[in-house]
Amino acid sequence: MLKKNLLVFAFIIILAGGFLLGQWYQQKKIKADINDDNPFMTVDENKIINKENFAFLIPAGWAETAAPAGVSAMVANINEEVGDPALAKINFKTYYSVNYDNLGNRSLEEYVVLTKDALIEAAPGLTFTGEREETINNRQVYFISSIADQRGALFRIELALIKGNDDDVWVISFNVGENLWPAYEELFRDIINSFIVK
Repeated sequence: MLKKNLLVFAFIIILAGGFLLGQWYQQKKIKADINDDNPFMTVDENKIINKENFAFLIPAGWAETAAPAGVSAMVANINEEVGDPALAKINFKTYYSVNYDNLGNRSLEEYVVLTKDALIEAAPGLTFTGEREETINNRQVYFISSIADQRGALFRIELALIKGNDDDVWVISFNVGENLWPAYEELFRDIINSFIVK
């Protein structure tokens, strides 16, 4: 039960992260305009960022941002024009986050069930649209696709649960406006293919 509560808390942080990221970006942008100070590390081309336990892709034009507590890394498309008025109203930017967790005595399949339960609890009204399992970079990866409606903003949550070295799992959560998903689908795949567990 404690493990499920931790998962719910982690997914609430991840879901709220997108909304908070938009608010944070808006405040930083105002300060940047006033102080002529850029708060983001911008990149001109794709980059692989090396962390202590993993490495991953930062696409051209995206930036790593301060991750909320409990999240290992967060990257956002900071210059994105979302177009959708509901998403623009909450300053939503497409982003993805990387989160570490321990499987305990569960298989990855059992962890998937727990993850889906936690998502439903964290985001009522969420609809699952697909699931599949693949092997990428010699690791077991389970994908979960879903659509959520948060305060009138319709967005897609694409999860990739990547089996780690031992009893661990890495969760990549890619969050994008539902209307923009077709333009980002290939990039999401590139990000997952780039992810390396050390």
